[in-house]
Amino acid sequence: MFSLLGGWIADRLIGGPRAVIAGGGFIMLGNVMLAFGVTQVFFMGLASIALGVGLLKPNVSALVANLYPEGGSRRDAGFSLFYMGINVGALLGALLVPLCAAHFGWHAGSRCPRRGCWSG
Repeated sequence: MFSLLGGWIADRLIGGPRAVIAGGGFIMLGNVMLAFGVTQVFFMGLASIALGVGLLKPNVSALVANLYPEGGSRRDAGFSLFYMGINVGALLGALLVPLCAAHFGWHAGSRCPRRGCWSG
């Protein structure tokens, strides 16, 4: 449902490139909120990520579509490359996160190396 809202915001208010940047910012902010470990902030982080994905996903696909003329083989190749990049990133994330967690521990991503930074 947020994709509909994100597409409307991009079409009527801020444009596609700005919506992609704003969506990425909301996703980043949401992941920072998730790292705090406080229940209320956690749910605000989830909402921020949902809004960010709603802004990012439909608009980045529209930007890829605008790169190439309609109906050409270059457009198909552009979408293939775009989705291949997404799938390779998902595969690498699924493989590397457990390896890093086994080596550094699950809390390594949410703790500062110095004591007393932000999550104790």
